[in-house]
Amino acid sequence: MDLLDWPTEHLIDAAGSWAATGKRWYETFDGVWQDSASVDWEGVAAEQLRARTRADRLKVSGLDDQLQHAAKVARIGASNLHAARSRLQYVVEDAHAAGFVVAEDLSVIDRSTGGTTFQRAPRQVQAETYSSDIRQRAAQLIGLDRQVADKISMALAGIGSITFDEVPALGATTPTRHWGIQLVDWKQSPEPTPGPTAQDIREAIKNLPQGSRPDIREVRTEDQLRSLWEWLSKNGQEYTSQNPYRDGLGAERQLPDGTRVRIGESKKWGTTMDITLPNGEDVKLHFNAKRGGELNIPGQAGGPVAPRAIAPEPPAGAPVTPDIKPPPARTAPLPTLRPPFPIGGTVPPPESIPHPVHAPHSHHGPPVLGKDELADLPEFNPE
Repeated sequence: MDLLDWPTEHLIDAAGSWAATGKRWYETFDGVWQDSASVDWEGVAAEQLRARTRADRLKVSGLDDQLQHAAKVARIGASNLHAARSRLQYVVEDAHAAGFVVAEDLSVIDRSTGGTTFQRAPRQVQAETYSSDIRQRAAQLIGLDRQVADKISMALAGIGSITFDEVPALGATTPTRHWGIQLVDWKQSPEPTPGPTAQDIREAIKNLPQGSRPDIREVRTEDQLRSLWEWLSKNGQEYTSQNPYRDGLGAERQLPDGTRVRIGESKKWGTTMDITLPNGEDVKLHFNAKRGGELNIPGQAGGPVAPRAIAPEPPAGAPVTPDIKPPPARTAPLPTLRPPFPIGGTVPPPESIPHPVHAPHSHHGPPVLGKDELADLPEFNPE
């Protein structure tokens, strides 16, 4: 009977592939964004690079969430299909044990012979009961399979047609031709530091002792939790989970890299914090005056910064030498980032992913977004 062999393994395999692909996409684009944010490079091209990598990472973060959701739908669907198949199998086995044969068309035939029509009537009723039950459970299995397929299709809708739009040039205007010398506004202010990321959080809590469970860390005071919350949430956005934290009495924030941070009052532990990192890892923070440790929050350690020395005023009448700064070097135009890799595809080699590199024979200039060591890639070494 083919229905008893109804497959579910393909859903489990697909779920694993989608989850791994989404994670790989996000880690790749997050790495490019981190590199662009930390590179020592200024000017319009640098700003455009950071704006582009930030926009691409945000888009890929949504794709990762979509693939993780599709993987969850597939796993739940596989579990439900397995349960429906088992229910069908149980009634078929009961029919066999009672001396009946279940045909491929789901009809039930009595294998016993002999006896009068009156004596065989109860067996006929029993066969019809088994047949009705088997047909009903088979219909449930087939209908459930269609529902799972529809839900997966909805979860993956649009993911194959995603595009990466070009970021408009910052302050771009229609070029006007001028004759003569013009002043150039060279931007010298540094790019704002991106907000805390999952890696920053790991560094901040790495020295904290473990609590009653492996996912719990303990700080020394409640003020430390408050300071950590202020540091994490300053660049975060308000976020409300499907099940509001602490029955809606807590506060929730989502950071730019997808990390979710929540703080609230626990009846047992007082003020607590729950952190969910982009990879799904959960961390809980409690305060314990006896065993708690110290957080490693950037900017909160070390002594005060010494003030700058003030240059003495030149004597009256002395010639003043103007402080002339050379303009920054010109930068190469930004290339277009590649779209995400196909679902279930292999991990691309690191050198094939766009990242900040130096232009050929120009290792002293600013980097550009590109690929180095291209001659080592397979497409440049045809067999």
